[in-house]
Amino acid sequence: FFYSTQTTVISFINLEYGNLMYQRRVREAVVSTQSTGTCAPVSGWSAHVSMKPRSVTGRPIVLIITKADAAAFFKQESYGGEASVASIAVALETIRMLADVRDNDPNNNFDELEADIMVSFLQAESWDYSGSQRLAYDLKHGGYGSGAYNISLNDVKIIIEIGPIGLSNSLYLHTHAADATVNEARAMFKSGSGLVFTSRDTLPPSSLHSFYREEPTISGLLIADTDTELLSSLYGSRFDILDYTEADVQVYGALAGVLADVLIRLAGGNTTTTTSPDLTTLSETLDCLAVNQNCSLLTAYLNKTDLPDGRLSRYSSVGSSTIAKSPLYTFYLASLAQHASKVDLGEVVACNSTYTSPWWPLPYNGTCYGTMVNHTYATSPAFLLQEYTSDRYSTWTESRWTAAYTLRLFLLPDQEESVAVCVGGVRYFLVVSSVIWQCHRRRSEIFPEL
Repeated sequence: FFYSTQTTVISFINLEYGNLMYQRRVREAVVSTQSTGTCAPVSGWSAHVSMKPRSVTGRPIVLIITKADAAAFFKQESYGGEASVASIAVALETIRMLADVRDNDPNNNFDELEADIMVSFLQAESWDYSGSQRLAYDLKHGGYGSGAYNISLNDVKIIIEIGPIGLSNSLYLHTHAADATVNEARAMFKSGSGLVFTSRDTLPPSSLHSFYREEPTISGLLIADTDTELLSSLYGSRFDILDYTEADVQVYGALAGVLADVLIRLAGGNTTTTTSPDLTTLSETLDCLAVNQNCSLLTAYLNKTDLPDGRLSRYSSVGSSTIAKSPLYTFYLASLAQHASKVDLGEVVACNSTYTSPWWPLPYNGTCYGTMVNHTYATSPAFLLQEYTSDRYSTWTESRWTAAYTLRLFLLPDQEESVAVCVGGVRYFLVVSSVIWQCHRRRSEIFPEL
């Protein structure tokens, strides 16, 4: 793609070089024809957090998923406002509320729940759902985690996906097949106050389809603000920016509260009144995701004050960790999960052997934690299986190029503008000539004393 584009540019320049109409604007431009990576799989790292370590293999799990990345024509402007910003913020606030219940509600002992709760932020979903395809494949074929994360697809009781929810407080509960578990979850959502939920037995394009490919009988539910078509005409473009208000924050907080309550009840717990949405933290999270990455949360977790201003682009590229390993995910998720004492980064063996759950490094002060946050590679299973022409899995790739030589560029003016200038000039000449001729013919009347 890149090579053919550059060939077109070269041809254009050679074609226009001898044209008398061009305005010469010479500049030096670098054009690349040498690749540093060709057809590398689009990837990233999905982030997962469990509310407690799994100590029993085969224990049921309630899985919540949401899209973490965004895509647009310009990767630096992949903001994904309606696509995923509100969904991520709601998922993070739900985790905070679950942790609050776990630590402070005596009526909900998470060690005694019938099922565990895990939330996953999926990368590379903008590229034919690569992240969810990989997670579903790993869960199905035993490739997901170890130790505290000994999970298979058979352990999943229900998957609840938080889809696009940023533009309405009237939400839809979509499913592929309404089984007993799905109907139970729907009833729980509708019993929550402040929001309107409508059931639909149709499933629009979503990450859930990746799991249905691996296990058609799995229970799944999609929460979205769309029924039969997207509410945003700018969805997935560089203009997909979430302009939220205080009223929207209230709606997102209400949804997080309902979702946290539903998850606890689906896991076998009781309705809780111990916690409520923290609208201040939720608003700060939205500010980081939708307004300015130089925000209070990121500066606090990074312990830095010189972050660049501007909206946070969440483009998922070739093998890039992007936001999945950024503090907004890793640090914040880990701060919500129980973690052990600090361990020096040099003691990697001790760090791995001390804690049964995964660990992650904190790069700015040389420490690591035992935590329930995990990362998995989001590369499509097609590349794992070497099925490069697969019609089952995503096969998106990307190529990168380096500089090769220098060209002279010439900017050709707009032809219509040139014609307009010419016609305007002729009209101006005729008008001025007529005025001068009339003045000359009537000069004795105009200047009688001369």
